[in-house]
Amino acid sequence: MTSCDNMFLRGFYATSSQGRVVIGLFGNIVPMTVLNFVTITNGIVRSNMNFTYNDVPFHRIVKDFCIQTGDFINRDGTGSLSIYGPKFVDENFRLSHKSAGWVSMANYGKDTNGSQWFITLVPARWLDGHHVVFGRVLQGINFVHEIGEVETFPETSLPKKYVGIANGSAKEVTRYDLALEDLVSAEDIIVA
Repeated sequence: MTSCDNMFLRGFYATSSQGRVVIGLFGNIVPMTVLNFVTITNGIVRSNMNFTYNDVPFHRIVKDFCIQTGDFINRDGTGSLSIYGPKFVDENFRLSHKSAGWVSMANYGKDTNGSQWFITLVPARWLDGHHVVFGRVLQGINFVHEIGEVETFPETSLPKKYVGIANGSAKEVTRYDLALEDLVSAEDIIVA
């Protein structure tokens, strides 16, 4: 069993569709990564820059792989900044991208995490050991898959229509234990 804190992202929307996605965060396993995500989700001002995921687009949608967002700087996938500075370390790789719905940090190499993150649409174990998993979609996976079907420009994976986070927020909720039977299998937790 592992502890999981709920994180609510309310108001994910794509074109005329609207949906709600609830993401459980693994604060006991990757506390630094979760703190970065929650802080940006709730919004913070640093050096006259507003760090927030609100109104940030999904800049990369790869059908049958992932949906990616989190560039609050340039809004096109070229910017990434953490609450710790330009980038922060890979905390650990204890969780696996075993199935659809795992939430992970996007990066461009070892120890280059910032603000960008993605949700898997399929099992993506080739990412294990390269991207830090910090959450799992608990509600709204059908809406996540709907976003994954939005038409994109093939050369960039940029959606042809705006898809973004309308109003993300992290709320304190009661802790609970995520039982192994709630996971796809016990292999979702890797003991390092």
